[in-house]
Amino acid sequence: AIDIWSAGCVFAELLLGSPIFPGSSAPDQLVEIIKVLGTPNREQLKSLKPANEEFRYPTIPARPWTSIFRASTTADTIDCVNQMLEYVPEKRVKAIDVSFH
Repeated sequence: AIDIWSAGCVFAELLLGSPIFPGSSAPDQLVEIIKVLGTPNREQLKSLKPANEEFRYPTIPARPWTSIFRASTTADTIDCVNQMLEYVPEKRVKAIDVSFH
């Protein structure tokens, strides 16, 4: 699942021409992820790292993918990135199911 996350980051960077989560440190990286994907809910936090479950993150809504990628980016491509960059590892798309159109 972590390899799918990494591949999603690389794929997004190829589409954007720059990193999707340009953090300079681990905490900054988390802030950059939250600025794009929104604040993780309790289920998502629990699946990522149980120690983080009680930490209170600021509530930030997810940005629409259409505001991140160029207008020419297809809906299928955006859906693929969305499935790869899912907070919950068990809900992330499996490598065999990744489909690029």
